[in-house]
Amino acid sequence: MLKKFKKNILAIAIIVSFAGVLSSCYYDYGIDSENSNIVVTGYDNTYPFNTINRYILDTTVNKIGDQSITNAFNSTIINTTRANLNKLGWTEASLSDSLANDVVRVSTGITTTTYTVNYNDYYWYGGGYYWGYPPYYGGYSYSYTTGTVIIAMADQKNKNGDQLPLIWSGILNGPVGQPNPSGLITEGINQAFSNAQSPYLYQ
Repeated sequence: MLKKFKKNILAIAIIVSFAGVLSSCYYDYGIDSENSNIVVTGYDNTYPFNTINRYILDTTVNKIGDQSITNAFNSTIINTTRANLNKLGWTEASLSDSLANDVVRVSTGITTTTYTVNYNDYYWYGGGYYWGYPPYYGGYSYSYTTGTVIIAMADQKNKNGDQLPLIWSGILNGPVGQPNPSGLITEGINQAFSNAQSPYLYQ
């Protein structure tokens, strides 16, 4: 099962940098898809979610940082986000309503980071032999990639110039290189929108 956390408000800067914040969670000899996937949701507890039930979904998944990130998961991210909002009772508005006050804007993003773990700093002092002593390092290393998917809902009505106040966010963090990444993304988005994690989104 995916791990979950809930917080009241997440600043947009925290969302953008969240992949880096979570990197410390991955320094684990036994990393795998079961113990490293995390779903975090945050919301503005002063926002009257029951007064607005229309949304506009940006159909472009924003690439944060590395622009060479694969597009293979874009349709999964967009379609699963849309399906969950519709299931919750929200109605998708047309782009012609992009300036309306009775809609929320929903956008998504993705970022990836690759880590390398080296094991060449261990020494065996028995019998005068030094395993791993320079210039023979021995040991081994491995690398893994984590991918972070971000979903953000912003308040169109109370925008300040070009800035839209964040009212809800969902952040999914996990290793992209694991089998069935699209399945993990779908599971994570479903969990972020679930009644157990985001009950205030139900209309």
